[in-house]
Amino acid sequence: LYIVIKKAMHDFSGRHVAPQHRETADFVIPFAAGGLAEAGATIVSVPTDILTQRLQILPRNHAGSAPAVLRSVVKEQGLSGLYRGTTVTIASCVPFSAVWFCTYEALKGAVARLDRENKNAADALVARAGRGSAGTESPWREHLVHASCGTVAAIVSVVLTNPIDVVKTRMQTHGAPSYLSVSQQGNGTADAKRTFGQVHSLRQR
Repeated sequence: LYIVIKKAMHDFSGRHVAPQHRETADFVIPFAAGGLAEAGATIVSVPTDILTQRLQILPRNHAGSAPAVLRSVVKEQGLSGLYRGTTVTIASCVPFSAVWFCTYEALKGAVARLDRENKNAADALVARAGRGSAGTESPWREHLVHASCGTVAAIVSVVLTNPIDVVKTRMQTHGAPSYLSVSQQGNGTADAKRTFGQVHSLRQR
């Protein structure tokens, strides 16, 4: 989805953006394309995200399942319960993807420019020595560049968007202990409340 949106934006930019503004457009396009692609994906994935998070906070002795959690959420909160926190999820995931793609593309472009400059300088030196060409790069280098740029982009994105992600998780797990009483065996609900309180107190420290 990102590739499709990015290509469409580049085509539009090529036709309608003045040449002196192309550099700015090349910086903005990955940011906008990443955000829009993530927004579309988020709308589809929010219900799964909610079920996953609620299953993760079940106590160990609770024999819960995805269908049971799904029925409980729909029964207590309606279908809208499956989309609880969608707004804050979009507010969290869209900036993350936008920053990630923007940072990744910027780093990759900077590395490419540096490579061209270094290669031209190396070719010039080799040409002066009468040896023809500086040779070819290792095939592994491209993979290393992609991995490095992606890692740095992820770190930048996490640092900038993690506070919003915390808010999103709190909203999506709000009221979770109430449906844990589906199983009446043991102290599942009490354990869940105790665990939920412990997590809450740890996050406040």
